[in-house]
Amino acid sequence: MGKRVLGIFIDGQILKSALVHKIEDSLVLERMETVKLYDSLDLSETMDALEDDEENDVFASEEEESPFELDGDAENSMTVVQADSNADVILDLIKNMIPKGTSVAINICDTYTVYKDIPALSDGKLKNIKKDIWKEFNPGAELDPITENIGYFKRHDGSYVGMYHDDPIVFSTLLAETIEYTKKQPPRIDLIDTIEFALAHEVSYGFDLGENEHVAVIVFAKRFTKIFFMLGNEIELVLPTIHEGSDSKSICETILSKILFEFDSGNIGPLHRMIMVGDSEVVNAEQIFQEKLISLPIQRFDIERLTFASEIETQENRIKDYGVAIALAIKALEGRKDSLYNQNYLPRRIRDKQSVYKLAWHGMVTLALLFVCVMFLSYNSIKRAQEIQLAKESIGELDYKLQSLASVEMEVDSLRFQINKLQAGASLLDSLLQNVTRWSPVMEIFSDAHRKVGNFSIVNMKTNTNNKFVVDAEVTDKNAVAELERFINNSRVLSVVTTQQEAGNNLRVQIECVVD
Repeated sequence: MGKRVLGIFIDGQILKSALVHKIEDSLVLERMETVKLYDSLDLSETMDALEDDEENDVFASEEEESPFELDGDAENSMTVVQADSNADVILDLIKNMIPKGTSVAINICDTYTVYKDIPALSDGKLKNIKKDIWKEFNPGAELDPITENIGYFKRHDGSYVGMYHDDPIVFSTLLAETIEYTKKQPPRIDLIDTIEFALAHEVSYGFDLGENEHVAVIVFAKRFTKIFFMLGNEIELVLPTIHEGSDSKSICETILSKILFEFDSGNIGPLHRMIMVGDSEVVNAEQIFQEKLISLPIQRFDIERLTFASEIETQENRIKDYGVAIALAIKALEGRKDSLYNQNYLPRRIRDKQSVYKLAWHGMVTLALLFVCVMFLSYNSIKRAQEIQLAKESIGELDYKLQSLASVEMEVDSLRFQINKLQAGASLLDSLLQNVTRWSPVMEIFSDAHRKVGNFSIVNMKTNTNNKFVVDAEVTDKNAVAELERFINNSRVLSVVTTQQEAGNNLRVQIECVVD
């Protein structure tokens, strides 16, 4: 997809714009267009025009004036009209030249820019260097330094080219006010830079300059002309702005006299080449300089690393006319941190307006703490959720085991009931065990006697003492009485009685036995 930046060169009422698209490592120039505003964005020109109008204006008589009219309201109305007039131009520019997602790079108006050579400063932090440069521009001033309006370039010998500007950046306000009518998000302003630093940035990367090569860069605009000199990739000298533009017939002679003066003064060395930027063809500058400086190569501001979209391939010869706009767009796209001219004069007020949120240091700390707390709570929440899930799984396993053990529980209950019955029977047997153990041998003796002596029956059995008992038995044979007494040890017959039975006469024998 790549990124697009619209570079806009503000030249009074003229806006020269170039749309550059960066696709991976290639730079593509897609469109170039020049528009004219209804009113200049340079407030100094506006104030001069208003003063001229006030001097030539014929005021109405006091009888015609309304006692309820306020001067402030009149000024506000005029401002709205001006904004509306310029708004139409800006809206057309946005519609034609700014696709969605395109940012903007503009230049600082030359009227508000001053350069100065500054000797070596003690190395320190960026803020301290800017404060020292501020003192160079405002010696003895007690005002607080406006460091965001300070720029500089440090040469290899330790000296500085300092820059100070007080441009109110009217274009950004106009751009924001224009977008308010459409209820859309205004394009971001990514870069605000001086003409000299933007061009020097591109010259240092786009032109193969020797370390000791002296180069003059001349910028032709409609209402002014700029000249600065480079030694290799470093800015050597910046001359004050010439307040004559490409519509002046004598501008070439003025430029030549300025260059020759700096050469005669020893401020610059012999030139090795001259680079033309802007409307040089309007005054035929290349031909004039070539006639005056025969041995000096005159070079157009062509950028070899820039390719052209198919729609503007035929306009390649116009690149120098849009050199400043293209240089601004390329610098905003590349954002080289290792550049000698890696500075941006985008004011904080514009950064804050373009930023969705503005956070001070305490806001950043709070945000960091909030992030840490959220991460901690999220971690604990995930951990607790995992523990709950494991507990649920354990409960499920236990429920399954309980269900599988329900049948076992029923069997256990049944066995417990049977055990209780067996325990009751065992208790009864334990209580009978002593008597059973005592009389079992006696019963065994009578059982053997019945088998050996013959048939008899026991009618009654009772105990007299702890170790004796009496048995009443009936026998059919008299001989059986003697055999019973003989067979049963420790026994004696107490009595024999004849009993009458249906089957015949039987003998009832009463025998006393002694139990060991």
